[in-house]
Amino acid sequence: MSLDTENKKVSLAECRKILNTRGVHYTDEEVLEIREWLYHIIEIILDANEREESKQLKEITYKQAA
Repeated sequence: MSLDTENKKVSLAECRKILNTRGVHYTDEEVLEIREWLYHIIEIILDANEREESKQLKEITYKQAA
């Protein structure tokens, strides 16, 4: 992740607050790992959505040109 993206991440304190709400207490390292996995999943989802939108736009453009 870029430095700019790193600065926009949810803070460790906020992640800990969210994750520890059910009585399970995670170490700082565990919280950081969970946060990183979540951001990776978000990247995958956003990439998939972007590709799907691009595909749909191409289909619309193709149909309009026909």
